[in-house]
Amino acid sequence: MPLAELWMVVKPSFLPEFGVILRRQRDFAESDDPFSDEVVAEKWLLELVEAKEQIWKWKRLDESTMALDIRVTNELNKKSLEVTKEFAVAVCAAWESVLRKTRYPERGYRGLDGTTYQFYRSPELHGEIWSPTEGLPSMLTDLGSKLVELARAEKANQEAFNGSLSQVGKRSE
Repeated sequence: MPLAELWMVVKPSFLPEFGVILRRQRDFAESDDPFSDEVVAEKWLLELVEAKEQIWKWKRLDESTMALDIRVTNELNKKSLEVTKEFAVAVCAAWESVLRKTRYPERGYRGLDGTTYQFYRSPELHGEIWSPTEGLPSMLTDLGSKLVELARAEKANQEAFNGSLSQVGKRSE
């Protein structure tokens, strides 16, 4: 399976979870040299994975106690489409520039009835935000949402998303 270069997992309070993944698949030349890393073919795939039913749910145990009820499922909708290398590299650069600025807030920012967004950029950048409304976190969730739209679209129009990529890149510098 192609390696995930980045992803965004979205966990709304009352709707099924979903994720968007950008994967890079590389085929290497056959060689007797164990250290050879000559790439002969490369393909970038944008994947959307949506749970058919909500996985992360809270259930009431009694009048004052609730517990997280995580349901394991294979009931998923999946879509995948190939994107250009230029598009993928631009998305990766925007993603990375925002995640490199990830910091922990001095005070709590979570509330009720919102959406948690989790981000990853290979090899080790991670971030999480709850219902952002402004700044770079909001711009990154917007970019991730546009990737979801692109993955859901019947016919991909990568050019339509270039404006979003350049905006995130400019704001994160």
